Amino acid sequence: MKKRSISIIAAAMLVAPTAGYCFEGFSAGVNANFANGSTEISGTILTTATALGVGGQNSQFASLQGAYGFAVGKDLILTIGGTYGLGDVKSGKLTVGTSSASIKAENIWNVYVEPGMKFGSSTLVYGKIAYTGFKGKAEVTGSTSSDVDFKGWGLGAGVRVMLNKSMYGQVEFVQNKYDSETRSGATYKPNTTVGTVGIGMHF
Repeated sequence: MKKRSISIIAAAMLVAPTAGYCFEGFSAGVNANFANGSTEISGTILTTATALGVGGQNSQFASLQGAYGFAVGKDLILTIGGTYGLGDVKSGKLTVGTSSASIKAENIWNVYVEPGMKFGSSTLVYGKIAYTGFKGKAEVTGSTSSDVDFKGWGLGAGVRVMLNKSMYGQVEFVQNKYDSETRSGATYKPNTTVGTVGIGMHF
């Protein structure tokens, strides 16, 4: 009788993560990101002291993702994680007369919290709050500085779906806004809108 009870408990433990809590625990994945970046640029080097809105530029880049999910209620999951970008993002270029200014984002990272709600056993809808940053290459009329570190906050939402008991797919959109930084006589204030399609594994 005792052996039978132990067998029943062990079987229940194996089934429970798939049936009810499949978004818990550690996960890792890779994402394809589609970014639209723009920057407000101001400075006398551009012959104006007024903030100038820079038209959006589109970029694509890959990123790695790691996260850990906690069950905080019957259908509530709190996920904590981070991502690291493997490519560059164009964040705008402006030309005024013979002067120009542009910025490109590299080493894009973020750490985030995602409060989510399960719908059924395989779908999680979540919001996202991220602390994010990147190393920017700011160029003004041919002079490049690669030491501009931007940091800011992102807000977004997404959907994660279990494709089987261990593999997931996700889609999300995040709006990132960064603090301003000044280099080479110009002040930059970037922001990006990023759409993500990703796939990964739960362990």
